[in-house]
Amino acid sequence: MWLMDQYRTVVSHMYRHIFNGPCNRLQVTGLVKFINRQRIWIGNDVLIKRNCEFLPATKSFDRAIVIGDHCEIHEGCVLRTFGGYIHFGKKCSLNRSGYVWGGGGVTVGNMVRIGPRVNITTNNHIFRDRSRAIMDQGADFGKIVIEDDVWIGANVTILPEVTIGHGAVVGAGAVVTKDVAPFSIVAGVPAKVIGVR
Repeated sequence: MWLMDQYRTVVSHMYRHIFNGPCNRLQVTGLVKFINRQRIWIGNDVLIKRNCEFLPATKSFDRAIVIGDHCEIHEGCVLRTFGGYIHFGKKCSLNRSGYVWGGGGVTVGNMVRIGPRVNITTNNHIFRDRSRAIMDQGADFGKIVIEDDVWIGANVTILPEVTIGHGAVVGAGAVVTKDVAPFSIVAGVPAKVIGVR
């Protein structure tokens, strides 16, 4: 146990001097894969667990990935910007194996809880032209906004051009294809309103 604590202390200290931002009391519990470290900004009291990937594109915003104060990024999460950005506010958690694809821009407010295996994607493949392979037609990008005090259950998929309003709840396994009103509860495929808080 002592050896593990010492390991975490050394690893956390190393990353504190790699990432931008204050990084005070940063805790990292294992190795983290990253590129373009100058585009990753980490706030205070942040927890990052092992096997996460922070992948801001070379041609991206100065603060392409922002993790605000008191946030937790759990094991195996992947944050990839594709030239866009991913910004988390304060006191957020992204649970195990979460994927955030930020090409169109992802903004997450404060006190947002995101369950395990959630896929937040800002791009869709273009497939209108039947005479060309889908892989040759490129992609459309659209922004995603998740406002304050939202709870997103496990295995949710959030598609481009969506805003999830303040205080909303998204049930496990839902596929969110359109805006979610503040304080509403949605579930299903596609997600529909099933209640109001």
